[in-house]
Amino acid sequence: ASIQKVISSEGRNMSLRELEDKFVNYWQSQEDEESYVKRFFPPDCEGRLNKDTDYHTSKGKFERAFMKEFNLRLTWEVWAEMTFNATLGRTLEKTGTSATYFRQEELEQVWEALQPYMKSQNLTGIPHDELLRFIEGLLHRMRIRGGVDHAYLKNYRSRLDSFSLNWTYSKEHILAKHFGPRSKYPKLVSIYPVKNNMTDAIEARGNAHSWFHNYYKLALPSSVITDTLFITDFYKEIFRVLTSLGITTEVMTKDGPNYAINPEHIMISPNVRHLRCSQCQSLLCVAEEDAYATDMHCLFNGRIPFLRN
Repeated sequence: ASIQKVISSEGRNMSLRELEDKFVNYWQSQEDEESYVKRFFPPDCEGRLNKDTDYHTSKGKFERAFMKEFNLRLTWEVWAEMTFNATLGRTLEKTGTSATYFRQEELEQVWEALQPYMKSQNLTGIPHDELLRFIEGLLHRMRIRGGVDHAYLKNYRSRLDSFSLNWTYSKEHILAKHFGPRSKYPKLVSIYPVKNNMTDAIEARGNAHSWFHNYYKLALPSSVITDTLFITDFYKEIFRVLTSLGITTEVMTKDGPNYAINPEHIMISPNVRHLRCSQCQSLLCVAEEDAYATDMHCLFNGRIPFLRN
C-alpha cells in the first residue's frame, strides 16, 4: 500500500529506478524522521541494532550515514516488490494494482541493432514480433528471478558468493537484506555455470540443456538452427546488444560476465494484465503497455504460450 500510494500520487508511469527514489522522497516528506524510521524499519534488522538508541547523535537525531543506509534499504524493498518478490503473495502485480513493462521503442532498438548479426547467421527468417517476444520473455524472467541491478548487489556481482551478497565482512551496508543458506538468492544471468549455482547460467553443466537452450527452441520456432554452441553464442550477442543499449549491465568476473537489468529500463504502470499458462497455471503479470507479452511462451515450463487470464 505504501508503494502504491507513491505510484498513485505521481499519476504517471515511471521507471523502477525513479520509483525507488520517489518512494523515499515521498515518505520522508510525510513523516518526521523518528516516525519514518519506525514505520519502515525492516523486521529482519531488529536483532542487528536498536533503532531507539543506536546510530543517534548527541542531539537524539539519527546519524546522517545511518539515514543514507536506511533510505537505501527502502529502495531495496521497492526493488524486491517489482522484481524478486513479484510472484510471491499479495504483491502489487498479483492484486492487479501495478505491473511492469519494457518500452516498445527500446525493444525496436534491440531489433535494429541485431540485424547485422541476424543476417550474418542466416537468421533473417525469424519474424520481428517473434524475436522481440522472445527477448521480452527473457527480460521478464530475469526480472522475477532478481536479475535486476541494485547497490546491494555490487559485491555479489563481482564475487558471486553468499558472503558478498550478505556483506558479511563489510560494515558498509548494515541494513542490507540477509540471505540464509536456504534462502532464494537473486539470480543474475551468466554465460557459464558458477560455483554453487549462484547464477542462471546459459550453458548447463555436462550434456544437460539449460532453461535458456530450451526456451530458444520453443520460443523461436522459425529458427532452423538448434545447435547448443550456436544458441549460447546467440545469447552472447543478445546480451552484447542489450548492454550496449543500456538495458542490461555487465560485470566481469573470473568466471566470465554476468548480467542484470538496468532498473532505469523497467517501467511501472497501474494498468495490469494477467497472463496464465493453461498447462501449469503459472501466472505472469505485466502492464497493459507491454507490447509483446501476449502469446509469450510460459517462462516457467516454456512449452506453450500464456493466455490472457
